[in-house]
Amino acid sequence: KIKQLRYITTTKNLFNQVGAALILNNSSASAAPVNWYSWKGSKIYINRGSSDYGMAFPPMTLSAGTYTLSALASMHDINGSGRVVSIGYLDISNNWHNQFVTISSDNQKISYTFTLTEEAVIRNHLQGRGTASNYSNLDTSFWDIQLELSDTATPYVPYGYLPLK
Repeated sequence: KIKQLRYITTTKNLFNQVGAALILNNSSASAAPVNWYSWKGSKIYINRGSSDYGMAFPPMTLSAGTYTLSALASMHDINGSGRVVSIGYLDISNNWHNQFVTISSDNQKISYTFTLTEEAVIRNHLQGRGTASNYSNLDTSFWDIQLELSDTATPYVPYGYLPLK
């Protein structure tokens, strides 16, 4: 019995890293405990954030061009301290290229646009940061993560396949 057929195609979404991530220390690139995050389907839950650690995905090689990384994000506002996340990438030297976004509502779309002048190896980056007064136990989640060759975030499509209807 076939529940749903799918066919392989090339979609605009270049993010094929669901289920793979590592929290890295910003200064030393050392790994944090893996129990700081978990995947449930294509949704990643992060229960730790700080100015020292960020969620880095496996390296990927991109050609020169302008790209937009986008996701839906949610973060609980703990003790009224604010809900701040970071989105961007790390370059081959582990330099962070990102921006901070205040989450004003659950299920908020966030995005970061960047231009590579030549082929480069990057690691996509998402992070629950909170604020200086609160940066742990943040209960942050990201889903519908999309990396596309574009200067604008467009509606989400899954990586690599489309359902037949």
